[in-house]
Amino acid sequence: MNKIISNIKNMTFKLSKYIKKFFSNRVNTIIVLIVLVILAVAFIMSLINTNKRKEFFLNHIYDMYPQEVRDLYSNMVSVSCNGDLYFDIDINNEIKVDKLNKNNLLDYLFSNLDKNDKLDDSFSKSLISKTQKELFMGKVDLLNEINDYQYGDYIYNVKGDKIIRKANKCESNNYYVSHLYGFSYDSNKLSMDINFGYVKDDVLYDLNNNRLGEYNGGAIKMFEVFNSSSYYRLNYIKNNNYLKLDSVELIDES
Repeated sequence: MNKIISNIKNMTFKLSKYIKKFFSNRVNTIIVLIVLVILAVAFIMSLINTNKRKEFFLNHIYDMYPQEVRDLYSNMVSVSCNGDLYFDIDINNEIKVDKLNKNNLLDYLFSNLDKNDKLDDSFSKSLISKTQKELFMGKVDLLNEINDYQYGDYIYNVKGDKIIRKANKCESNNYYVSHLYGFSYDSNKLSMDINFGYVKDDVLYDLNNNRLGEYNGGAIKMFEVFNSSSYYRLNYIKNNNYLKLDSVELIDES
């Protein structure tokens, strides 16, 4: 036993002597500091990326989709004060975009402006006119719908040739989730199938407040619960190099 203790002491002494000698060399000390800084930066960046990835549920699956699909899908989540995008249409019905509820389209449009960093305390009405032409097929005019419209923590109003906003705290306690169910496309058309819902007291509901089932936060469980629910199919047509929303369907295959 005494021999073992003696050996441990000798090893500890030699190790401390080696470390002291190693750090006595200024170059070695600088190298170690650089490595520690790199590791610290990598750790901080991983935390930042983790927080960003919370914006899209199951982001590692979401990232597998083509860029155009990812961009369009990003416009559906974290929309306005009410959570994710919601269209008030009947099941197994397809509605052309110019017949959809104008508030639904405002949510879509303002989400696009927000995610492209174009919202401000004051901006030109022409931005709305330009963006709605880029986003929607058919004739869609939303300028007359903006007064007292709330997006996020602001209420927007038209004043002369400007859109102005004032702070108005969004109050929402729901945790929203979405599932990009699938997509199909050719050179000029694209369709996306998406489930939307929210979680309350460990139960998943659709955006029409229908109870879908218990939900424990796991990816597999979310798929299982959403699998029996209706879903939106958003149909786009490529026009002037923009994929424009043409129609929306609410599909129930049960």
